[in-house]
Amino acid sequence: MNSNKRQALGDDGDRDGNDGLSLYDKLPRVQLDLNSFETYALDRLKVLRAIENAAVRNKSAAEMAAVIKAATDKYMRMDPNSARAMAGSKTLEEQRRKDHLSHFILRLAFCRTEDNRSWFMNHETLLFKYRFESEFQEERSGFLKFQQLNAPPISKQERETLFSELRSLFPTSYDQPFFKVPFEQVLPLVSRRAVVLKAGFAFVPETEQSTLVTNAFNKHLLTSLDTFSRSLPRMDEDDRLIPILNSIARQCASRDYTMDPNADPKAQILASEIDSLSAQGHFPLCMTNLHTHLRADSHLKHGGRLQFGLFLKGCGVSMEEALLYWRKAFNKLAADKFDKEYAYNIRFNYGKEGSRKDYAPYSCSKIIMSNPPSAGDHHGCPFRHSPPDALRSMVAKVAGEGVAVDVMRLAKEGHYQIACTRLFEATRSLTAAAGSSGSGESGDSGKNDLLVTNEGVVEVIEHPNQWFDLSYRGSDSGKHRGVTKKEDNMDVDR
Repeated sequence: MNSNKRQALGDDGDRDGNDGLSLYDKLPRVQLDLNSFETYALDRLKVLRAIENAAVRNKSAAEMAAVIKAATDKYMRMDPNSARAMAGSKTLEEQRRKDHLSHFILRLAFCRTEDNRSWFMNHETLLFKYRFESEFQEERSGFLKFQQLNAPPISKQERETLFSELRSLFPTSYDQPFFKVPFEQVLPLVSRRAVVLKAGFAFVPETEQSTLVTNAFNKHLLTSLDTFSRSLPRMDEDDRLIPILNSIARQCASRDYTMDPNADPKAQILASEIDSLSAQGHFPLCMTNLHTHLRADSHLKHGGRLQFGLFLKGCGVSMEEALLYWRKAFNKLAADKFDKEYAYNIRFNYGKEGSRKDYAPYSCSKIIMSNPPSAGDHHGCPFRHSPPDALRSMVAKVAGEGVAVDVMRLAKEGHYQIACTRLFEATRSLTAAAGSSGSGESGDSGKNDLLVTNEGVVEVIEHPNQWFDLSYRGSDSGKHRGVTKKEDNMDVDR
């Protein structure tokens, strides 16, 4: 594509081009070449991805701030206005220009589906909150005044009326300014019991002012995304931007593990290899559990067959190999009974029967949130659905008691995907593997090279096939077959 082609976006800059804080309520209108269009979008996306990884790992506020600072310093530096003399006006204006334009490019890319809008809104809000809390008080005050976001401070009479409640909740800071707002505007603070409630109003301390502003930003962005989603169809005829926007949006969509019809035949998994792949630890715990029960009982109920079958499909098992594997696994059934009662569903999963839809393997979130297992079922997420004793036994068997204690704690706290990631780090560690092969070095299970992205961010397991890809494609057997690890380089398709 000709990089000299340019696309009009709107007025250059923010409300005055000088602010580090913005509600992004003024559409940009500038000429931007397509290379810069992509670069701006992907740099901002890298920042949001870093925020996502920190959030899903339940980082503290201080740790989250450190992650955002490192990512923004690298990809989207935003110096304060006080640095104008040192950095120069031109540098600050370019920083703000990039920030403003990149936000609107991603808003275009992520406005089409509810999931994408939610993802973008959540992580943009966290970025805005960090920036607001990091700004100097003078800049915050100027921003609030300009955007008319100042909540009314409580009067002296209200303070006297609420004196006992304020002093009880804020014993060391009850004399700070408080703001009176409808309680529904600060529900996160209400749930944390961080505000005084009376007559339908919340009395918010100055230290929590960022919550008020963040809620306003979130509400404004939600409305804007809805407006963009209704306007975007008018751009569908632009064969330059739409492919780029679609590709950008896919960078944060759930990984697509449907079968590639053009995949190298050497990379396909044979029915005869499935048992050994599970034994070698290339399957996540949910799939290892299903495989174990399949082998023990020569049968799985429908939920288990669907979850495990689609996983195998995502690993690269063809329909023909899947039929062969399941027919042998159900060895207590006569061949004609298997063909009559089970073969149809396997062909259905591959889009060869019924609606002929090419079904994708289940993601972690789908497994965790839908169709919980009942008596006799073995599908689901072990970290979410298995009894504590059973989960501890499964983890200890593959990783030892020490890791089991850590994983059990994470699972108990509801961090199911982090627990799975911790197990991956413990069992698939490259340094641990080297140590066990006689190098004498102890494995560092806290960080696994297979899990580190090009941006240096440790990924969280969010899909069973992600575990398989990271494990198998980084193994000697995977490399021997010419299968390589999929790099998350965030390239844009043109």
